[in-house]
Amino acid sequence: MNLTLQPEIDQQPTQSDAQSKSSLTPINFFKARHQLILESQEKFVLDRMTRTIQNESARGQLFMASNLAQEALYWFMWAPALVYLIYVILGLSSRA
Repeated sequence: MNLTLQPEIDQQPTQSDAQSKSSLTPINFFKARHQLILESQEKFVLDRMTRTIQNESARGQLFMASNLAQEALYWFMWAPALVYLIYVILGLSSRA
């Protein structure tokens, strides 16, 4: 096993290194900003979908309740008429 030791040379950053590091900062900033915007949009879409599902569920329950009320009212109005019709057809009325 050969180990070679090289002396560390303390290098001062050159002008081009300093510029490349500083030019990376805006790129990283805009990438991060873009990523945050995308995440925000995804969250907004998910929240909107959740609200839509909840509203549809509530609307469906209200629709079922209104249908039940309509059907009850329908039978409440027609049941006496049907009973009277059967009464007349069977000839149970005392009128002759």
